Amino acid sequence: MNSQSIENLAISKAELAQLESQFVLPVVVKDILAGREVLDEEAEFAIADMLSELDSETKVLSVALCVLQIEQQNDVVDLCSPLSVAAAKIVSEYGAAYINKQYQLQELMFTDAPNELYQEILNSSISGDFLAEDLETLADLMDVAMIGREDDFSEDATLLSLLGDQAHLHKDELESAMAEGQNISLSYNDRALGLERDRSAQPTQPDGYEADNVVAFPGMALKIA
Repeated sequence: MNSQSIENLAISKAELAQLESQFVLPVVVKDILAGREVLDEEAEFAIADMLSELDSETKVLSVALCVLQIEQQNDVVDLCSPLSVAAAKIVSEYGAAYINKQYQLQELMFTDAPNELYQEILNSSISGDFLAEDLETLADLMDVAMIGREDDFSEDATLLSLLGDQAHLHKDELESAMAEGQNISLSYNDRALGLERDRSAQPTQPDGYEADNVVAFPGMALKIA
């Protein structure tokens, strides 16, 4: 990634790589842009499904990570553009909070701390009160970045357009879920199925490490830590 972009992030290169590998989608985007994966209809469906499997907060973080991956490839996302700045801000803030949350959960796994404390950290937010606003900002700025490139069918432009459409879709769904008092810590797929997660019954394992939350990408052999 562009060195200036990394310098502007509040997380280290190792932490950035950790986030990208845990959410898988940024790695998929990187492989598509490098020609290691093909961006066809099956791939587009898989990308949409990956985002649907993420909870609302990690979805915003994952999309922002993907924007930074696209940024380093060419001029679709300019380093100083509002989109680049917004994506870097989300990765810095959400990413740092997410990693800190995982560290806290991992430390508790090896202690006799009450399960209530584990659940409190597990249910804690990494986005504060700006989740829907941040998702809408990313979606709108991706639209702006695509102005004048509607007939550009390169991988980077197609990815940015696809991610923008998905961001708009999930922003609308998130706002509806919030208005109806639904649990926004669930993934879109879980909410669509009417599922309510009982976190007290969940195994004490940090978010981001659960293999059943990862959607396999066509042609990619996934290794879950």
